[in-house]
Amino acid sequence: MGEPEWEKVNYSHFPRAEFRDRFEGAAFHPKNADRDLLVIMVEAYAATLGRPLDSIVRWIEKTPANRRFIPQILERFPNSKILLTIRDPRAVLAAQIALERTRKTRQFSAYYCVSHWLQAARLGLRAEAGEIPAILTRYEDLVADPALAMARVCEYLGIRFEREVVLTPTKAGKVWPGNSATARDFTTISSERARSWEGELTPEESRMALPGINAAFRL
Repeated sequence: MGEPEWEKVNYSHFPRAEFRDRFEGAAFHPKNADRDLLVIMVEAYAATLGRPLDSIVRWIEKTPANRRFIPQILERFPNSKILLTIRDPRAVLAAQIALERTRKTRQFSAYYCVSHWLQAARLGLRAEAGEIPAILTRYEDLVADPALAMARVCEYLGIRFEREVVLTPTKAGKVWPGNSATARDFTTISSERARSWEGELTPEESRMALPGINAAFRL
């Protein structure tokens, strides 16, 4: 199966020590006592990369657990725009099962997997109802026509859609090989894996995702 992505990615090209020094220096400076640490961190990141702040239209913070703190995020950053991506819950369950086989944490729970998916689904419903400043993108639509899906996202964010930039995933400034739960290297955006769960889940495992499937029909 090969090494998982998180074990083989090399970040030696990124000046981590410089970034840490910049961040810690700013974070502990008395003048920044009342500033948000996240803002200080991204400013330090930009400075490390030599990017002027006035050249940046939007910062992206993609921690999945952010979905649990939407009210707090909007209170702290009222101009936030939220990007939601949702996938067939059976595909999510299949990916998490594969991830457990790789990591062997012995902490996998189908209940929590489906529960977390339902949290995202409820946010998707709120986004489509206009209750939160968010745009919902379905994974299956994204991989079927990446340019169309990302042009829509760029329009929502108010940034220019540049195919060669938007459709080339990078991490810390380098081309990104992906983080496949089954240790597959990313080469191109493809719909090949959109329905891969059909050959990976047992009938019993598919039934575990039924609550999510029922919610999906409402999206």
